[in-house]
Amino acid sequence: PALLAPATSAERWAGARASWIQARPLHTITHCGIEELTDEHLRAFAAQPDGAIFGSNDQAAMHVWHRLARLGIAIPGQVRLSGFDGDAYGDQVGLTTAMFDPERLAAAAIDTLERCWNEGREANPEVRIPVKIRIGETS
Repeated sequence: PALLAPATSAERWAGARASWIQARPLHTITHCGIEELTDEHLRAFAAQPDGAIFGSNDQAAMHVWHRLARLGIAIPGQVRLSGFDGDAYGDQVGLTTAMFDPERLAAAAIDTLERCWNEGREANPEVRIPVKIRIGETS
């Protein structure tokens, strides 16, 4: 039996940060957990040229979308917004999101585990799973 769980927000932040700093200066990205995100943060994002918010999952992005709308902040006019997961509801409402193939992720995980079990720790390669972007009304 196998239990597959989504990556935590911390893991997604670490991956996003690592990718971001390969192409842009570190000071151009900010991390803020949903529980600490204030209206002032949202207004500050809206005031920046090219402000964008990337939710670590679609549910968080849609939560932020509702808050931005309540504050009168135009999406994508003042802030671009995207999530991660490809949630069906996000598709219905027009959320831009990053999606991966869960079957391919599971197959890669099982394959990697089998190689590690059979070949030892040296068989622990980095596995890349392709991500598709579903462009919605929020970007």
